[in-house]
Amino acid sequence: MDKNGYIRSFSKALPLPGDKRAQVVKEVRALIREKEEGGEAWTEIVAGLGSPQELAKAYGEQASPEDRRRAAAQRRWSVAAYVLAALALVAALGYWGMPKTYSPGKSGYFSSAELGQKSRQVVEWLEQGDFASLQGLYDERMAAVFNADVWARARGQVLTEEQRLEDFGREAMAEVLQSGKWWGIVELEAAYTGGKTVVYRLSFDVQGRLGGLYLR
Repeated sequence: MDKNGYIRSFSKALPLPGDKRAQVVKEVRALIREKEEGGEAWTEIVAGLGSPQELAKAYGEQASPEDRRRAAAQRRWSVAAYVLAALALVAALGYWGMPKTYSPGKSGYFSSAELGQKSRQVVEWLEQGDFASLQGLYDERMAAVFNADVWARARGQVLTEEQRLEDFGREAMAEVLQSGKWWGIVELEAAYTGGKTVVYRLSFDVQGRLGGLYLR
């Protein structure tokens, strides 16, 4: 597991509320950077820190009762809140009809691994300004309305021009069936310089094409 994968797994396993989790992830990232600058090899760093799950458990044991309570509450409500967000995304695309939501894998069109990988790739391409690669991923609706100018305006609502993508955090996924069409929906946390966390929500059709994008 490389450094980015380690931090991503650590963030997912960390039993802390969102604000505290972002702070701890930033601290661990700085600690790793300090060890690297001190000449330690990645294998030595991992041996000292333990697995991502072990490190997350250690931080969780030091958390206050209030933080543990907030983290538990966020976990209980995350699925319900995410489903509502997923439905809003599909509705925004203009597909009408009573939607039904399912866990990933229900339709046979999507897998959690593929949805997660594709979502991270989309965000990375956006941050790199690689719209040539993105154009090949859009569905017809996205291709007609989404471009570099639209992205720049949307990004400017939540990030400064100087802030840069550092890593990815938690992912949540669902499948939506609406008007006979299946959609794979992903909510993805992204960590930026300056301690900023942005949440991306992306929707993909059964052909793997990007049909919706929202960030906050």
